[in-house]
Amino acid sequence: ALLSGGWFPRIGGGFVHWKTVRANPRAQREIMWGELKDRGRAIDKVLRFYDGDVSKVLDICRQTIVFDNIEDLSHCVAVMRQDKEVQVVRVKNRMDPEEQGGGEHASKVYAGYRDVALNLKFKTEEAEGLGIDGHVCEVRLVYKKLAKMLQGQRGQGRHQRYIEYRNSRGS
Repeated sequence: ALLSGGWFPRIGGGFVHWKTVRANPRAQREIMWGELKDRGRAIDKVLRFYDGDVSKVLDICRQTIVFDNIEDLSHCVAVMRQDKEVQVVRVKNRMDPEEQGGGEHASKVYAGYRDVALNLKFKTEEAEGLGIDGHVCEVRLVYKKLAKMLQGQRGQGRHQRYIEYRNSRGS
């Protein structure tokens, strides 16, 4: 977020720029840190898509970073791919309506929702010492205009309609 101009969703609405809060633990409490995936949704994914293989659920732990423009979002992807302390396990490009090379993550499949989701492992001595170097987390990179439109909609309104659409497709 720092090297690419990223913002984090703020509790109560709006966004906070990482460069303004990174050195201030008190200000970091304003950030809406990602919640763990709902247990029911995780079980649903395991049964519907992964043939009972729990290890394939890669987005239990997740965070969103928001960007003013696509260039900054793209720069963030490049920075993460080049970071020697990060292993990119999977990339879902839901920015492309067709997504070249298969289309399973195309934005048209997700009712127009767009983001880039990177599944990552941290490859640091600290992660290894904590025994979490094999853990995969998800970082969702979202265009700020879309994030503003969706902010505060979790469990209601637009997000609820998306959930109904997704469930009707069986995805």
